[in-house]
Amino acid sequence: MKVLKFFAGCLLSLLLLGVTALGQILEGTISGRVQDSTGAVMPGAEVVLLHVERGVKRTTLTND
Repeated sequence: MKVLKFFAGCLLSLLLLGVTALGQILEGTISGRVQDSTGAVMPGAEVVLLHVERGVKRTTLTND
């Protein structure tokens, strides 16, 4: 009976840990303005986002 309770507790712990992993946000939004040294807006400028720890890189172009 003790062994059954132990394995049931381990299984419950694993299930609860899995639920907390679902709470991680996988997307987001960044907004701002890309300007040159004179303050003029630069449409079509490449913006690079880098997550150093994970080695993930995303690139996009400004639209206006």
